[in-house]
Amino acid sequence: MTALPVPEIRVVLRAHEESRVVEVAEWLLRGPGARPVAALGCEWVIELHGATTRTGDVGLRLTLLSGSPPPVSFGPLFRLSDWSPEVYTLLPGAVYAGNRFGVRRVAYSPRYPEADARPDAETLMTDVPRLSAEPGARSRIQLLTGDLAAPVFAARWPEGRTVLISAAEAAPDMLWELEENSERSSANFALFTPGVRESRYSFDGIRTDFRSEDRGRVLARGKSLALRLRVEESRTSGISGLFDRVLEISSEWMARVPRRNELPLSAAADIVEAKRNREDWAEKIGVYRTTNVAPGQLHNVFQTGWCGGILAESALLASRDGVSVARAKRALSTIASHAPRPSGWFCGKAHADGTWTADFVHDTARPWTHRWTLLRRQADALLYLLAAAERHEAAGRGAAPEVWLRAARGLADAFATLWEEGGAPAQFIDIEARGAAAVRVGGSASGALAPAGLVAAWRRFGEARHLAAAVGLGMLYHERFTRAGYSTGGPADAMQVPDSESAAGLVDSFVALHEAGAPGGDWLARAGEAAAQLATWVMPYDYAFPPTSEFGRLAIPTVGSVFANAQNKHSAPGLCTHSGLSLLRLFRCGGDPRFLRLLAAIVRFLPWAVSRADRPIHASDGRALPEGWINERVNTSDWDHNLGGVFHGSTWSEVSLLLSAAELPSVYGQTDTGLLVVLDHVEAEWVEVERPHGALRLRNPTRFPARVRLLVENSGDAARVRVGPASALAWPMLELAPGEVRLCAVKDGSSPVAGP
Repeated sequence: MTALPVPEIRVVLRAHEESRVVEVAEWLLRGPGARPVAALGCEWVIELHGATTRTGDVGLRLTLLSGSPPPVSFGPLFRLSDWSPEVYTLLPGAVYAGNRFGVRRVAYSPRYPEADARPDAETLMTDVPRLSAEPGARSRIQLLTGDLAAPVFAARWPEGRTVLISAAEAAPDMLWELEENSERSSANFALFTPGVRESRYSFDGIRTDFRSEDRGRVLARGKSLALRLRVEESRTSGISGLFDRVLEISSEWMARVPRRNELPLSAAADIVEAKRNREDWAEKIGVYRTTNVAPGQLHNVFQTGWCGGILAESALLASRDGVSVARAKRALSTIASHAPRPSGWFCGKAHADGTWTADFVHDTARPWTHRWTLLRRQADALLYLLAAAERHEAAGRGAAPEVWLRAARGLADAFATLWEEGGAPAQFIDIEARGAAAVRVGGSASGALAPAGLVAAWRRFGEARHLAAAVGLGMLYHERFTRAGYSTGGPADAMQVPDSESAAGLVDSFVALHEAGAPGGDWLARAGEAAAQLATWVMPYDYAFPPTSEFGRLAIPTVGSVFANAQNKHSAPGLCTHSGLSLLRLFRCGGDPRFLRLLAAIVRFLPWAVSRADRPIHASDGRALPEGWINERVNTSDWDHNLGGVFHGSTWSEVSLLLSAAELPSVYGQTDTGLLVVLDHVEAEWVEVERPHGALRLRNPTRFPARVRLLVENSGDAARVRVGPASALAWPMLELAPGEVRLCAVKDGSSPVAGP
């Protein structure tokens, strides 16, 4: 493999006619310094600055000295020899294992064609950017920085050699290009500024051959193109070693971004909760409608999992509003009474007339899907129904209703039977069938959250088969997905492209198995591996939106927003659809603060996305999102022709915010280590009162009142005492007026008490 990166580096100048490359000049620079060159009938100077080792920061600049060149782009090109399809390649948020999977060109909302829908189904994607799985076919990926969650390219050879290239400055128009030869024996990776894709990915039809409007830069005399990057060559232990290094880089980037405070989490949750009660309660059928339901919509007004449903009702049980609590209890009883089928599985959808069905019963174009339900919906329903029971009891409202527990137990039994009969891993199942006979589309990690739900069922019901199924499923998911460097099947609308949703489920499940003392290996280490993969879907820097875009106008950051999957190419507010409590639990079990800080970034982004009366967010059609709406789009890409904008819709991100407010602390501190991490739009610092870390000084710098929930402990308790979905109800809470400063004494080293 060619030595990387300096004192020798190859640079390329491209001339463009519209988006096409019409002429190329290439030079090999040997060592730092300035070098005059001639190309395209012009005189130029190329400057190279950087370290003289295999790991270092590199700066490149191209300056026009004379002549009138056509539109151009410029950047470094790395020749990667000893290449093969076994080289693992990563572009965070976009490409995992090269996206080298089978493809079906299916428009939105894509599902497996009837001929491909089998229990032993291969992993199939829609037409997204990828390295080709077809021998001899052209194999090239072209993406802009905004198409990626983080500006990083990584490649790992089977024997451990690893190349990692990251952008020291995340230029939004930089091109990331990886191309293989037809024999797949060599590849070139290149970075160019400005980014000019010959064709681009578009949501219109979900295709990669959409006409590109990218253009090269026309330079005047004395003007330059410049870029900075960091190049590393090392050896990593397994795929997990590569992801751990990427996590380290993204953690460093996150730490450098200045904190900005806009809206406390509690205030944001109050706004969203009020919206839920104002707009989403369906009195006739006794449930909260799932978000983004159109006026007059008759079908699919409620989903049991994935985009809301039981998850939202579970969160509202932590509310201080009696109306929300009463409605949430009624909704959960309605669901538990009407959703379960004799098989134990839950109906995936409810409709305005009160009927409960499988997910796609109204899809007349695809009758083979009429009895399908997404396994991920079932996993969500199991875990969050049991979380609701725990929250109900922890709030002092008596024993959880028997109808909830009966439904949850039946669902846990269905999962256990699925495992025992060899029916996992499935993505879609027949809602009326049990065990292996239920599987309609296999081959995914759609049920990634199921082991966590089964552990919760084991804790509640004491059934050994529930824990055994959790262990078996967890081991299968780790071996087949986490160790391979990707997971699939979380969303119902993206076939089996790599996604963050299943990765988040795996973190939760592996942590739950560790906390349960489950056999089968080191579950804590496995949780760390899954969390490092999840982190690659989270943006670690603030994207520079066009000033005229809605997000540019409002100066909305992007640190902590999360790409959901490789098809729906946008970042989003929150994990789909969770609080991230598993990251807090993982940190407390293992002590790695990177996971706590990752969680803090995810949570802190959520309030920025809330449309408010005093700061409405406008959709691309000019309409303002009503107060309390959160749209899922954080568009750093032009995939839907709406860079920096949103559509007029209320989405699942509202549920993620409600869960975050219900389950997480605003401030986390450890008295013995001095660790202090703020997850909210407030400020906190340690104050020495009688002893180091004896008190916290809290300040609300925003214009809104804040309820600040504190979790302060020592590191020993963190490792020993389990935190569950209802634990937050017992943590101390302080109310801070806008601008107020309060001192909170830590009385016994772990229990904070409000003070003057």
